[in-house]
Amino acid sequence: MKLAGLILMGGKNTRMQGQKKAFLKYGEKLFYQHTAACMQSLGNIYLSVEKTEGYEQLGYPLVADEYPEIGPLGGLHSGLKHCAEEALFVLPCDMPKLSEVVVAGMIAGWEQIKTPLILQTRERWYPLVGIYHKSDLGLLEARIASGDFRAAAFARAVGVRLFCFEEKEASEMVKNVNSPEEYNSL
Repeated sequence: MKLAGLILMGGKNTRMQGQKKAFLKYGEKLFYQHTAACMQSLGNIYLSVEKTEGYEQLGYPLVADEYPEIGPLGGLHSGLKHCAEEALFVLPCDMPKLSEVVVAGMIAGWEQIKTPLILQTRERWYPLVGIYHKSDLGLLEARIASGDFRAAAFARAVGVRLFCFEEKEASEMVKNVNSPEEYNSL
């Protein structure tokens, strides 16, 4: 089963006062570049965007939201629908500290079980740091049609397995940057 990457970078970015999180800088790289670097072992990396305009120069295949305004599940839906691979490793663009070690460990775990898999730390689980299968597209479409756009509810419905990463630095690695205050403290 072939696996590709999908970076979720669409959305309104309202908590960031409209500033696109994918283009914020951490160190010498933009957020989406940090995420792509974590996925470098995968063949293809797709960028999930609200619309393709303004992203063409990034050098990755673009997948525009077919269901705008419903959040990350809209990006996951479009990614699964349009990717050539059977599964996607999904990551949000706003976790610039995420480690390649975590991603490699999740890929290795998925290769053994070939079952949808998401990340769990000591504190919580992360349905948007996970591997989903194209065969889950029908279930995802049913949830969208019902108006249920919650990523955690979809992950439960799919029956994901948990990849436990309980290192003490795990919670820092998976910290989302959602506001100007969080970005400034980064």
